[in-house]
Amino acid sequence: MGRDLKGLMNTKKKIVYGIEILLVVVCLLILLIPRAHFEYSGADFESENGIYMEGLLDVTEPGYYVDNTVAEAGAEKVVVSPMTNLRFGSYDVTIKYMASNTGNTYSCESDWNTMPVTLGRTKAGLNRAETADGGMTIKLNSALNVGEYRVEYNFSGDGYLYVYGMEIQETNWWKIYLLLVVLCVSLIVNGCMALSECEDKKVRGDFVVAAILAVFVSLPLFDPYLMTGHDMGFHLERIEALAANLKVGQFPSRISADWLNGKGYAASIFYGDLFLFIPALLRILGASVQLAYKTYIFLVNALTVGVSIYCFKKLIGSRLGAIIASVVYVLAPYRLLCLYSRAAVGEFTALIFYPLVFLGLMRLYGISTEDAEGNESGDRSREGLRGYFISLLPLVIGVTGIINCHVLSGIIVAIFVIVFALINWKKTFTKNVLTGIGITAVVVLLLNLWYIVPFVQVMADGIGVMGLRQNGRFRSNGTYLWQVLSLFPRTGISLSSEEIIGEARPEEMVVTIGSGLITLVTYAVMKGYGFIGKKCAGDRKVYGMMNAFFVVSIFTVFMATPYFPWDGLKRVSGVMNSLITNVQFPFRFLSVATLCLALLTGFMVKAISENAEIANVINARTIMAIFSTVVVIVSVLSASFYMADKGTSDEFTYIVDEFEEGGIMGAEYLPSRTAEDYDTNYNVPYSTQAVVNGCRRENGRIYVNITNDTADIAEVSVPFIYYRGYRAVDVANGGAVEVVKDDNGFAKLRLGAGYNGEVCVFYKEPVLWRMCELISVLTLFILGIVMLRKAK
Repeated sequence: MGRDLKGLMNTKKKIVYGIEILLVVVCLLILLIPRAHFEYSGADFESENGIYMEGLLDVTEPGYYVDNTVAEAGAEKVVVSPMTNLRFGSYDVTIKYMASNTGNTYSCESDWNTMPVTLGRTKAGLNRAETADGGMTIKLNSALNVGEYRVEYNFSGDGYLYVYGMEIQETNWWKIYLLLVVLCVSLIVNGCMALSECEDKKVRGDFVVAAILAVFVSLPLFDPYLMTGHDMGFHLERIEALAANLKVGQFPSRISADWLNGKGYAASIFYGDLFLFIPALLRILGASVQLAYKTYIFLVNALTVGVSIYCFKKLIGSRLGAIIASVVYVLAPYRLLCLYSRAAVGEFTALIFYPLVFLGLMRLYGISTEDAEGNESGDRSREGLRGYFISLLPLVIGVTGIINCHVLSGIIVAIFVIVFALINWKKTFTKNVLTGIGITAVVVLLLNLWYIVPFVQVMADGIGVMGLRQNGRFRSNGTYLWQVLSLFPRTGISLSSEEIIGEARPEEMVVTIGSGLITLVTYAVMKGYGFIGKKCAGDRKVYGMMNAFFVVSIFTVFMATPYFPWDGLKRVSGVMNSLITNVQFPFRFLSVATLCLALLTGFMVKAISENAEIANVINARTIMAIFSTVVVIVSVLSASFYMADKGTSDEFTYIVDEFEEGGIMGAEYLPSRTAEDYDTNYNVPYSTQAVVNGCRRENGRIYVNITNDTADIAEVSVPFIYYRGYRAVDVANGGAVEVVKDDNGFAKLRLGAGYNGEVCVFYKEPVLWRMCELISVLTLFILGIVMLRKAK
């Protein structure tokens, strides 16, 4: 009977695998289907108000002209495109027009006016376009056939509007999207089949809980709109800039001309882009930046759930304790605020790696607890070189991950790691620990050399127009006790009410520890009554760790408040002032509190269930069940309240395709001595000595045609903010042209007497950086070989 059942299961698996392979093959064949194409001239359009013309200015194509002599302000449907029947799929709709201002709008309609047709495209703004190469491209993605698709133009009443054509080109995005969906569904189905064959019910339960938790914390992502956050524009622009650089072959991304209207910005050098390759690749494949960003957040949530459950099992030694701790960690108010209110991409990504760093630290110091399978998670026994590296792997991955997503989070974690090492100085200065620290430091350095060396070099060149403009504001950005000790967070602005009295308090973001408050109070009460102590907690190491988590949680909460002596610390030295100022918000220290509170909660679940003293008074399982239930319910209610508050009281947007409104926040990564009007002026090449005959941009490069009639060297400034790595060559002969920094912080060409020709200015990273990249890749390759090698 058992063999028959096993044979039946194998047959079902083969059928499922066959169907999956067939679907993948079909998706690949669909890529070969010819793409539909439609093109219309101005003569094909209709207009009741417009004047039909054979051309306008430098546009030679016929179209309809509208101004305030033929149409009133706010007039709708002044020009209407031909109707087109489109099959389901993805399309680029290029509308050709000229407009002398930005007040005009357009609307897309069809026979059914489904959401893909109208969402974000009803009275949407038309860009200003006064040349023949103007116009816009609209994205259309529909899973259903679209009948009588058309674009309607609305006139603002100012200037003129001239519409002269439309082109509809089917794209491959829907085909790629279908393939990705098939692969994801196949992965889920295969995972479910594997779980169904797993005999351990607890493992199946863990995966179900993890899936529910990942979906629950991601619920705002399933809204067709995008919840806006404080830093969202900056990070969406990072994705766009990274995608633009990958398209022109700049890998890894260093300086992207996609920033500041083509002037370039070194965000990638200082703010690691490693994990943003996922949304950037989706953008290149054809996804909207909104979909790419939402996909990234979902993957971060899923990884945070998986990593926290894995690490907490190893650290706590209790399956239930690890699950409860993961719920507290994943649904922590600070993390949710980073996800949706602050859009702090670096910070919420870094929170994936906090548990790994702590697990690695505990392994390094040999602090062991029993895991759910009865194995020592802190076991220092090693199977040769491979086993030694495996024991250090969580620490290496954790530190590397934090470095590559948020340097400030790395500094905060480093502070507490150093304090931990000093407190445990007796173990720190033993041979095993020092060896582990040294190996970890070397491996992390080599793995991240590709990022660290450019960071240090460009920083040394002089970075930071922002300087210390936030002097005196850091403490006022603290979170009051009534806020941080609340159960329910609230969305809002990051600044404290001291900044703008009478305006900020009603709009102020409430950063809390949520269910962590229940944990702190419960631990303090139980400790006061003697239910948790050296004689009651069982393992003294567990008791010591719970005490440490309790103290660190209280201390980091205190650090997040304005009551902490930040002003005094800032005056200790210039370095301290700069360090604290760049942290910006004291509540960032709640990231450490979030981890400690989650671990404390998990250890309390374990301690209560194993506490003989409690068992003599009342059923320990009952106490554990009550505590666990209350913590989970409060965590879920807190998260639900926040999501509802954020979704109904804050702004939201819908980004059809690309994002074009991102700024550079506080301009932290601009070179020193950059002109204050860098964003508004310096848009074209200029010179007081040479004649600039023309300029064009192409693939992130600037081509300048220059004539130097003088008998001396002529200097020509070009609209690239100067960072090391900018080069220039003569287009005709490939000869190098000197590039230096001008007085306004822009790139400047130095051309010899009598020069007449075209110069190409572009960015190319130094050879040293390429060498560092090679070292990092080789290090990763060697580590992979060591990890995959079978233990002897």
